Amino acid sequence: MNSGRPIAAGIQTIDYPPIPEESLANGLLVQTIEDHRFPIVSVQIAFPVGRVHNTDENLALLQLAVESVKEGTRTRTARQIADEMDYWSIHHSGELYMESTLQAIRVLEKHLERGLEILSDLLLNPVFPEQELEKTRARWASLLRSQRSQSDFLATERAYLACFDGHPYSRNTIPLEHLRKASRDSVIESYSRNFGPSGALLLFAGAVTHQTSVRLARKFFGHWTPQSAAPIDYPPLRKMPARRVLLVDRPNSAQARVQVASHALPIVDPDTVLLRVANQVLGGSASARLFLKLREEKGYTYGAYSRLKTYREGGLVMAGAGVRSDVAGESVDEILHEFSKMASGIPSEEELSRSKAEIIGSFIRQMETSSSIGGLELRRRLAGLPVDYYRTLPSNVQQVTPPMVRQVCGRVIANSQPAITVVGDRKSVENQLKHLGDVEVFDPQGNRIG
Repeated sequence: MNSGRPIAAGIQTIDYPPIPEESLANGLLVQTIEDHRFPIVSVQIAFPVGRVHNTDENLALLQLAVESVKEGTRTRTARQIADEMDYWSIHHSGELYMESTLQAIRVLEKHLERGLEILSDLLLNPVFPEQELEKTRARWASLLRSQRSQSDFLATERAYLACFDGHPYSRNTIPLEHLRKASRDSVIESYSRNFGPSGALLLFAGAVTHQTSVRLARKFFGHWTPQSAAPIDYPPLRKMPARRVLLVDRPNSAQARVQVASHALPIVDPDTVLLRVANQVLGGSASARLFLKLREEKGYTYGAYSRLKTYREGGLVMAGAGVRSDVAGESVDEILHEFSKMASGIPSEEELSRSKAEIIGSFIRQMETSSSIGGLELRRRLAGLPVDYYRTLPSNVQQVTPPMVRQVCGRVIANSQPAITVVGDRKSVENQLKHLGDVEVFDPQGNRIG
C-alpha cells in the first residue's frame, strides 16, 4: 500500500562507484568509471580554468579559444575535423564555465583510439585560423545581441555586476566590443597560457578498463608539455552596504522580469547543503513558496522560482518571475517578504519532506549513466569537495531540520543586502519601485541612464 511518502525520502546513502585514478608525469590525472552495459565511451577532460581567468581588458578571449579549438589544427582543417567526426560518429562538446572548462567526446568503444587522437590534436595543436575565428566571432556576436533581448539574461547580468562588484565573479557576460577587439594572436596567447595538463582531469566513462584508460592517456596526452593557468588571487568578496534597486528599461514591454539576489555561501561550506534545502523550500519547484504565492494565490505570473549558484569563494541565491508590468512592485515586495520569512520562521514538516525528496530524487537521476556520474565527479574534484560528498549527500540532506533551515537563512539572507532588479518599461514600473530605495536605471546594453 502506498503511504504517500516520497520514495526518495527514505534513501540514506548512494552506491557511488569507486573511481580509480593515476597521475601522468605531466600532471594530468586519469580516472575511470567502468561500465560495459553499452559499447560507448565518454571522455571528459576538465580544466581549472574559467571565465574568472579572463583579463579585465578582454572578457571574450577564453570563450573564443574554447569554441575554436575544433576549427583547425596543425594537420587538420575545420572541414577535415568535422568530416572525420561525422565518419567515426564522434560527438564533441566544449564549454566554458565560471571556474572551469570542459572538453568532451562521446564515441563507440571500437573507435575510442580514433576519437582520442582527434581530441588530443584539438587540445595540443590548435592554430585558430583567422577565417574560422571570424566565423566564431560572428556566431557569438549574434548570440550576445540575442541575449540582450532576453529579460532573464539582463536581470542576471545586473545581479552579478551588483553583488560581485570588483570581483572576478562579475565577469558573467561578454561585452560586444571585447569580441570585436579579440585578435587571433591574443586568443592564441590566452589559450597557451591557461590550458595544459597540470591540474587537469581526464575521465573515461563507459566500456573501458582503467588499465586501458591510463595506457591511452599516456599515448595521446603523455607528451603534452606541463602547463597550467596561474592561480587566481581572489580579492575579498565585499557585501553591498545597502540594498540596490536596479531597473533595466525596455520601452513598451508588456511584462516585467523581477528578481531578488542575495549573497550565498562558497560551495565547500558545509552549510551549503542546508542552503540547498532552503532554496528548494523557497522556490525550487512548482510546489515551493514563491510559485504558490505569486502564481497560485496572486495570479501575477505563470511561474516563480529561485536558484542557487555556488562557487569557490561565494555564490548567489536568486529568486524571480516574469510578471505583468502593473504588479512589478508588488511582486518584488512579495519576494522580499518570502526571503524574510525564510530567515525568521521555519518550514513545515510537509515542506521540508517534499524539498528533501526533490533534491535526492534529482540527484539520483544524475546517477543513471556512467557519463553523468563522471560529470559529478569532475565537479566535485574541481570544487574541492570531500571524497565522500556524493555518497553521503542523501544522508546529509535527510538530517536537515526546520531550525537548521532558519539558521542558515539567518546567516545568509538576514546578513546580506539584496540586489533588486526589474527589467521592463520604465514608464510603467519605476514609480512602483521608489519605496524600495533610489532606483538606478540602465538600458539593455548596460549603460547607465540619468
